[in-house]
Amino acid sequence: MSPKIRIVQARQGHARSLSLGASAFRVDCELVLALQGGLLSYRVVSVPPYEKRYPAQQPAPEVKRLTQPASFLAYVDDEMAGQIVISEHWTGFANLDHIAVESEFRRRGVGSALLERATAWSTENALHGVRVETQSNNIAACKLYERGGFRLRGFDQDLYRGFGAQQNETAMFWYWYPSGSHT
Repeated sequence: MSPKIRIVQARQGHARSLSLGASAFRVDCELVLALQGGLLSYRVVSVPPYEKRYPAQQPAPEVKRLTQPASFLAYVDDEMAGQIVISEHWTGFANLDHIAVESEFRRRGVGSALLERATAWSTENALHGVRVETQSNNIAACKLYERGGFRLRGFDQDLYRGFGAQQNETAMFWYWYPSGSHT
């Protein structure tokens, strides 16, 4: 039986951070990218396993936002299981600023439910779609976005070099478009 997942909008003073474990993940494979005929593709290759942890959250640079960011919380049976923060990017896309699911609630539909809420927020705000960035070594996130109807549209091999990340860690840019708006 599937757990009951409930998504609620976080209000100021209501949102709380998930544990640091929600942002950490195990890496045992990575994507190898290819660009052929103008189409970006990938294949999954195994790598020696390690745990990926992000440095403490840094404040975002000042960016003029057209709307206030929205934060949504996911609950499973009255226990907070995940969070998503989405804002309007200056390009007219919704930008998925942050998504995290507590480790004990992963692979139970929480991430998918949060993504569905993000795409609905994009549509409600008449935006072009949703854009999200993740890394080539975060296979679970890449597969989540792909299952959610996102398309891999670009990458940046240098974005994470400032964090001292492995040199082969590549930023991956995924986009979701409302039905019929982009092929």
